[in-house]
Amino acid sequence: MAKTAQLSSKRKRSDQTVLKTRRYRGKLFADGEAVDVRFSLSAKADCRLKFKFDALDGRSFLLLAKTMGKPGQPIERLRLDAYTKSGDRVTSDSLSLTGYRANSEGHFIEVSYLTANVSQTMRVKAPEPVLRLWFRGFSSFRNSPTKTPLGTLAVWGSSDGSKADEMSGFVMLIAPNDAPGAEWAADADQFLRHMHQGLAFAHGGRLQTPRLDRVEGNTFTATFYSGAGYHQEFSVQHFLNHDPFIAALVRRYFEQGPVPEVIWIGLRWMQSGSTVNEVRFLTAMTALETIIETVVPARKGNAAPKSTFHALRQQLLNVVDQQTDLTASQREIFRERVNLINQKPLSAKIEALFDHYGMSKRDFGTDAIVSLVKLRNALVHKGVLPDEIDIWDRIILVRELITRVLLSEIGFKGRYCCYIGGQHDRDFPEAPSPS
Repeated sequence: MAKTAQLSSKRKRSDQTVLKTRRYRGKLFADGEAVDVRFSLSAKADCRLKFKFDALDGRSFLLLAKTMGKPGQPIERLRLDAYTKSGDRVTSDSLSLTGYRANSEGHFIEVSYLTANVSQTMRVKAPEPVLRLWFRGFSSFRNSPTKTPLGTLAVWGSSDGSKADEMSGFVMLIAPNDAPGAEWAADADQFLRHMHQGLAFAHGGRLQTPRLDRVEGNTFTATFYSGAGYHQEFSVQHFLNHDPFIAALVRRYFEQGPVPEVIWIGLRWMQSGSTVNEVRFLTAMTALETIIETVVPARKGNAAPKSTFHALRQQLLNVVDQQTDLTASQREIFRERVNLINQKPLSAKIEALFDHYGMSKRDFGTDAIVSLVKLRNALVHKGVLPDEIDIWDRIILVRELITRVLLSEIGFKGRYCCYIGGQHDRDFPEAPSPS
């Protein structure tokens, strides 16, 4: 009986309509000209807008058909501005033509979008402004509302599992009062983006955003984003226990400011979603190098202080310039090499990363770090995995290092999921181990 009820609940959820079919009329702008259009717009539970255009006249059809261009060329973006009879509006500056056809019934087009805004007028005024960012494939269990300087934060997700592409969770901010100020929406949006990235880290995979809702006064505006959900890999924290992670993300943002964007870029490198192990390893190493070049102070990445190296560099450049048997191009190659010789090797920079964050070096002896760098160099320069190497252990190792860096960045303290030697919980931070 319980299983039947659960299946019934999931069936109802899959049959939900996000946006009921409505009729619009307006203009589609292409190549500096405007075309009159009429169409139906709807969105089902997958939260993807479906445009169904009425037949176009021949001239308009030809104008739009030209925007598809040729294979290998960028597609021209179209701009749309249309209304319903009641005054509700849909706008987009990122539509593109994906197909067209002509038959006895007329000339028809098909379009896709990157983003599109759909605004509606509500009968009842909202008591406070609200901003809500939806996710695909997100699981989270009964998190406590959190008071922040920007209002009350709520994080919701499926508690019984969800498919990667299913719209099944959100992070939401409710303003502290009905008039929080002109900057509230922009500030709230920036904060929710921070939470989005942090929750993706905890989730163990990218969280695609299908929609952003903004409710203010009598206006409801939904911004739809194209894209598909990503499969989850290695969760940093179990979805039944997100509260400590949410609290750490909130503290970090309001006490120290947002995490540098390049850190999140590194996380996205790691969450590439590839099924090819060599690609998994290289993208994880790219993520690590991206983070190192940003957060490790330059002096820790140099073999000698800049003041000491400056004189040596000039002497070496003079030697290169005095070699009359070198061609101009050869001389330039050597000059470039001289400029780079003060940089420490990647293995030494990884060592500096532990010092920078005061992290434990458990599992990361010198041999382990050198093995990561050697494998990275072999794949980059030869493209072939050495036969004796077990790359999976290296993948887990480098991901664990990036995990510790990000946990340090957000100031997390508590239990997290470690995958070295198989999934198990560990305390963070651990006391730094002796070098």
